[in-house]
Amino acid sequence: MSNNGHCRPPQFDVLLKFDWYLVHFEREISRRYAVFKDYLDRIEQHEGGLDKFTKGYEYFGIKKLPNNGVKCYEWAPGADALYLKGDFNGWKQKEFPYKKLEFGRWELELPPKPDGSCPIDHMSVLKVVVKKGDNEYDKLSPWATYVNRTKENVIYHQIFYNPPNPYKFQFNRVKKPRALRIYECHVGISSWEGKVADYRHFADNIIPRIVKQGYNSIQLMAVMEHVYYASFGYQVTSFFAASSRYGPPDDLKYMVDKAHEKGIYVLLDIVHSHASKNTVDGLNQWDGTNGCYFHDNYRGFHDLWDSRMFNYTDRVFMIPTSIDPRYKDKFLEKLGTMPDIVETVKTLVSNLNDQSQIIIPTPAKIKKKTENKRDIGSFNDFIPSSSEDEEDQIEPEDINIVNKALFRMETLRFLLSNLRWWIEEYNFDGFRFDGVTSMMYHSHGLGHGFSGDYNEYYGLNTDTEALNYLTLANYMLHKFYPDVTTIAESRVKIRDTDY
Repeated sequence: MSNNGHCRPPQFDVLLKFDWYLVHFEREISRRYAVFKDYLDRIEQHEGGLDKFTKGYEYFGIKKLPNNGVKCYEWAPGADALYLKGDFNGWKQKEFPYKKLEFGRWELELPPKPDGSCPIDHMSVLKVVVKKGDNEYDKLSPWATYVNRTKENVIYHQIFYNPPNPYKFQFNRVKKPRALRIYECHVGISSWEGKVADYRHFADNIIPRIVKQGYNSIQLMAVMEHVYYASFGYQVTSFFAASSRYGPPDDLKYMVDKAHEKGIYVLLDIVHSHASKNTVDGLNQWDGTNGCYFHDNYRGFHDLWDSRMFNYTDRVFMIPTSIDPRYKDKFLEKLGTMPDIVETVKTLVSNLNDQSQIIIPTPAKIKKKTENKRDIGSFNDFIPSSSEDEEDQIEPEDINIVNKALFRMETLRFLLSNLRWWIEEYNFDGFRFDGVTSMMYHSHGLGHGFSGDYNEYYGLNTDTEALNYLTLANYMLHKFYPDVTTIAESRVKIRDTDY
């Protein structure tokens, strides 16, 4: 990376041979590539590498352990307490509290029953109780893999899905065709019987007809769980759960397997551009705040879609190099409004006495690497008037502590892991990313007539954070799955070379 924060993309000269007009935007293209490279490097250095980072589903959520115990692991930075309840404990509200860890994470482990069996039965109903202030909310884990509703209740519940004989795929994923002939389809409306069809009906009756008509690919809509059926699947409430309207998870696996048996390449319509505003059975206000996975300001709401917008980046907090003990209480009060600051910093400040100042490593060096500075919390009011820059005295290990304190990438972990989940768990061959125009532009493409001029794409209206997520997603998918196909749904008139 150059001193001015820009990094020339590899093979940029080759790109110019296809479209010489891009030479006028070399600086902006290089800046965007530098942002991508910075995030990728940070994941490799601080998150155990891209492979581990994008497999969050292996340790987040409510999982059965090899010893038949159950491990619960969540990220809820704004919550004051978490509890697990359900059929397994007679719905006792606070019998099983989570242990609070650093970085806004919570953990709970349930041992096996005395007979060695799992403490939570297959198909048991669960809820995570989230306490925020004086309020307690029944929630679904963001990583829930199966949710459903009972006949007596319209609210969706999390289901502990642990079948004794889980479905085993008989056929591998299909090699990418040279040319895709895509049949777009919705499982629920595939029946003539005036009812919501299911996965097995589609597998046994519709896939053979698709093959007969000469298609080699299908694009499945409305698979990610959505409480509001009329949204056609575009108001997602549970991102890791296959829609229960069409049957249990194993039936979706059966359907994908049948498609692969017929040589059909299977694409999933993935919705990472926004999320449902549902709070009881959705991701919204999961930790009791408006933030967490979303922007907690005006950027976190899509007025036309009436939905929540993801915070695809981390936040940068300007922490002072030193704090006057007289302002300790006010500082901690301010800190409490920003749950992303880790407990490490809170502890340091709490240990202040009346005679000493605490020196907190300045994030200046790290901040220089960060391209986005929109979400900034400032604590300048608490800096002693006589303080001096102590950066020369900072040890490398202190920089690492603050690096973790200032940067959090949990939304990226959640969404990138979601992509891998659908491939690893359900054998999908690729994705069509919905609503990319809304992601790529601060205006969400509303009230804007795109002419195809490159200045519109490389201008200030472009949302670098969302674009960086799409870049990371595309890079990750093609790195781990060479035959994957990624399609962006964009309603903007631009040149083919932009793809």
